[in-house]
Amino acid sequence: MTPTTRKTHATTENGIVTLYDTNGQGDLTGRFSVPVGDIPARLDKGEWDDDQTTAFCLIEAWMESPLNVDSRLVHRWLVASTWIAERCEAFECASDETHYFSTEDDVDGFHYVVYLTPESVRRTLAESVEIPLAEKYGDEEGNRRAIAFYQRMLKFTNSPLSLSDSGLQYLTGLYTAAARASGECWQTLQEGDDDFI
Repeated sequence: MTPTTRKTHATTENGIVTLYDTNGQGDLTGRFSVPVGDIPARLDKGEWDDDQTTAFCLIEAWMESPLNVDSRLVHRWLVASTWIAERCEAFECASDETHYFSTEDDVDGFHYVVYLTPESVRRTLAESVEIPLAEKYGDEEGNRRAIAFYQRMLKFTNSPLSLSDSGLQYLTGLYTAAARASGECWQTLQEGDDDFI
């Protein structure tokens, strides 16, 4: 028996994305369907955190749809997912089934352990980026600036997706500050930080 390679792809019709798996022989198996408009919220709730192939396939279908609203949630998910993947690659993360954790040193030799879950990273981003921007600029303009901030945190030209230098610097600073403060204080956008946007 020859091994088969399964690939996932999606089709969109009438605002509904249907996910399919295909194997090396071209057999097609439908997995599930989801309304395009539900994808951002379901990503944000972590429905596909453990299945990056499915998540990225759905994001691609969502991006190609004219119904792709609430991109803040999608961009936040992309930043969080990319941050965890890069931390785990750089620091050989261990996992206890619910958390990834890595031991890191900052430039001053401060030694700390980073515990990451996709949900906690998304929450941290919302609290450190979105809330301060909404408070400063109002909901609509704050949302626009948060999306722009998240877009600049990513390098969309690379495959796989990666963090930009400024995205890596921001998140490293955020988690180092939190580790130094023993979880009692999170770095948030300060006056002038939003000039990056």
